[in-house]
Amino acid sequence: MQDFFTVHNLGRGFERPESGIAHPGNGAPFGIYASADGWISIVMCPWSKIVQGLGDPALEAYNNPQILFDQRDQIYEVLQQYFHQKTTAEWLDILLALDIWCAPALELKDVANDPQVRHLEAFTEIDHPKAGRVRVTNIPFRMSGTPGSIRRPAPLVGQHGRVILRELGYNENRITELESRGLLTVEEIPTQ
Repeated sequence: MQDFFTVHNLGRGFERPESGIAHPGNGAPFGIYASADGWISIVMCPWSKIVQGLGDPALEAYNNPQILFDQRDQIYEVLQQYFHQKTTAEWLDILLALDIWCAPALELKDVANDPQVRHLEAFTEIDHPKAGRVRVTNIPFRMSGTPGSIRRPAPLVGQHGRVILRELGYNENRITELESRGLLTVEEIPTQ
């Protein structure tokens, strides 16, 4: 949304900073920083809280929204020097106590074991007709009155091909001809 707002109202788009922060429309301290033993992600927060958390009042010199945006690459490098000094857990203790939005940045293989991910039931298992029991991402939100669930896997390539082509007016002979010529992949999987 903010990308469209910027293009439509300011006549320009965001340029991704050299520091590679996740969103080109955000200024410092937004980004992912290497700690002594991993990574920590910081999103929007008042600059004064970051200064307090890092314990260096000299950083207040950057406390201007325009500076935090325009100099975000340089500020990222300055902050990175601090984050290297402590572990991710140590930084989380410090920053979360200041109500700063932050979290460990995890490797994909570690996400499913995160306590919050488990609490949210962000993954579930389903039976796949070819692969057997597989783990998939779950529905991202829950509504109390109409809780959703994943009841079946995504269709295989061509799984519903015959049904769709019939709905489009193709007869069985034409569908078989297209399939035999290699122009169409149709795979029927029995429903359970």
